[in-house]
Amino acid sequence: AFSLGLFEGLLVYPISWLIYTLTLAFSALGGFGTVLAIFLVTLIVRGLLIALTFKQTLSQQKMTALQPELQKIQNKYPNANTNPYDKQRMGQEQMALYKKHKINPFGIFIVMIFQFPIFIAVWGAMQGSSILMSGEFFGLSLAASTGTAMMNFKGPWLVAWIIFLLMAAGQVLAMKIPQYLQKKKQEKQQKLVKNPTAEQQQKTMNMVNNIMLIMIIVMGFSLPVSMCIYWFITSLISLGQSFLTQKIIANNLKDYPGTII
Repeated sequence: AFSLGLFEGLLVYPISWLIYTLTLAFSALGGFGTVLAIFLVTLIVRGLLIALTFKQTLSQQKMTALQPELQKIQNKYPNANTNPYDKQRMGQEQMALYKKHKINPFGIFIVMIFQFPIFIAVWGAMQGSSILMSGEFFGLSLAASTGTAMMNFKGPWLVAWIIFLLMAAGQVLAMKIPQYLQKKKQEKQQKLVKNPTAEQQQKTMNMVNNIMLIMIIVMGFSLPVSMCIYWFITSLISLGQSFLTQKIIANNLKDYPGTII
C-alpha cells in the first residue's frame, strides 16, 4: 500500500483491510454480513472522527449559542469598522468571551482538515475493495452503479431504489434537522437583539448546505451501491451527533446568564 503513496498506506489500506476482515467474519450472513461490515466500519471511522473533532464541533455550536453576548460586545463598538482602536478592543472582548467558554473560533477549519481526507480514504477503500466488488445484497451487486441498477427493471431494481431513497432521506434529515435547531435558536436570540450579520451568514450557510445536499443526491446515482449504504449510515450517525452536541451544549451553558440555549 505504501508503494502507491503515503495516503494509501496510512488511511486507505487500513480501512480496506477492516472492510475485508469484517466481511469475512460475517460471511455466513451473506449480503447482510457485508452490509453489517460496512455499518461497523462506518461506525468505527465516524467514531474516531467524532472523537478527534468533537471539541471543535462543540466550539462552533457554542458560538451560535453565545450570539446575544457577541452582539452586545459589537454594539459597544459601533465604529469598529472605521476605528482601529475600537476594532482592537472589540476583538479583545470577543476573544475573552471565547476563552471564558473554552471556544476555539477557528475550530471549523480543524474539523475540515480531518473530515476531507477521511472521506476520500473511505471512498477509495470501498471502491477498491475486491470483497465488496464481488458482494451482493438481495441479488444487487454492491459494486453496481446505483442509478444504473435503479433503471434496470429486469434486475433487483427495487432494492436499488430503496437503498437510494433511504440514503437521500437520511441526508435530508441529517442536514435539515440541525438547520431547524439553529433556526429555533435564532428565533430566541432575535427576541433580545437583532443581528443582521448573523442572519445573513446563516442564510448563506443554508444556501450552501442546500447546494451540497442536491449535489450529494445527484452523485448518489453514479455512486456504487456500497457507498450509498455508507452515506445512509453516516447520516444516521450525524443525526445522533447533532442531538448529543445540543444536549451537551445546553448543560454547559445553562449556568451562564445571558446565553440562549
